[in-house]
Amino acid sequence: MVRKIISCGSAYTHLKTKNLSFGYLNMDPFNIKILIKDQPLTLTILPVDKELFKVVYFGSILGAVRKETNGAAWRGVPAEELTAGDLPFHQKDESNDNPNLELDAKTIEQIGQAIETELTNDLAS
Repeated sequence: MVRKIISCGSAYTHLKTKNLSFGYLNMDPFNIKILIKDQPLTLTILPVDKELFKVVYFGSILGAVRKETNGAAWRGVPAEELTAGDLPFHQKDESNDNPNLELDAKTIEQIGQAIETELTNDLAS
């Protein structure tokens, strides 16, 4: 068991995660940046397996993205289909300053592309 501290926007989340390994690829949690309304937003990605990645938004599980088996597209997995583990599920809160984030098709594709970029960079280093 590995204990990590991962920055997710302005929140810090203490995560207890298993060190997931798929062949030569070590799958630790990692951060990505996407654009929402032309503003950069940092998300933490928790790999579940080689195709499923939970999306952490301000310390809670927003949902997940899954690479289709044909490898061509990403699709969203709603929070209701996941187990949260150590983190709560994301609750919309109109009263705070955090932008509301939905896993719509555009956002899912951005997240998927950022995951692919991160994994490609890991392989290159």
